[in-house]
Amino acid sequence: MHMLANPTAVKLEAGQLARLARMTVRGAAGALLIQADPQKALLATRVRAACCHDGAPLLQTAMDGDGRHVTVLATNTVAAVSVGVQGVLARANKYEVERFFRRHTEAEATDASVAVYRLDPAAVYVESDNGTVRWIDNGAYLLARSNDGDLEEAEAGIVEHVNGGHPDTIHAILSHRGVGADDWVMTGADPEGIDVAREAYTQRIAFDKPVHSRDEFKKTMIALRVAGGGVAVPPRAAAAE
Repeated sequence: MHMLANPTAVKLEAGQLARLARMTVRGAAGALLIQADPQKALLATRVRAACCHDGAPLLQTAMDGDGRHVTVLATNTVAAVSVGVQGVLARANKYEVERFFRRHTEAEATDASVAVYRLDPAAVYVESDNGTVRWIDNGAYLLARSNDGDLEEAEAGIVEHVNGGHPDTIHAILSHRGVGADDWVMTGADPEGIDVAREAYTQRIAFDKPVHSRDEFKKTMIALRVAGGGVAVPPRAAAAE
């Protein structure tokens, strides 16, 4: 069992715990939004969810969320943990909104009256199924951005390019994981992995280490393709893309 698969089996270092929390949020297409109503009672509602490049949750809600203090709860059934992210909601930027709607294409999700928000984390905790709660230090959860990174700006083009020109790459990567089919499509690319979907099914493919640029991303995808039994793109052809 991988050390991140069960946080109660080993004592995770702070960085590993933060990565487990981000992996959980990145893999969640839905989450629980918890907030206080005017009578100070707690309200919990299900929301569509996605994730920013740095790991901050993205969610969609019809309420006026700007400046609201809320908690978003995401679950990871494989790791048997729940991750709570506490913080303040703010309107998502252009790249974050585009990323959200690549994951959620349902007609009701694209209703312009239902806004997409980023949750800026103030505190994050991981709770295991046995009730153990471990807090992540403020600032340790968000993935540090690289000054040379252009992946967020390039993401839309990357997704379009891979789906349109290299669907066999996705097929090779998914086949290597025992869920191969030729109709998976990429819906997102971030520093720690890719998101793919086939109808209502989704998969998260994690990278061994973060990438921050289009070039780093291409090299990682080629390596994953080769590991999955695919053929690497010839260097001359890759350079021309």
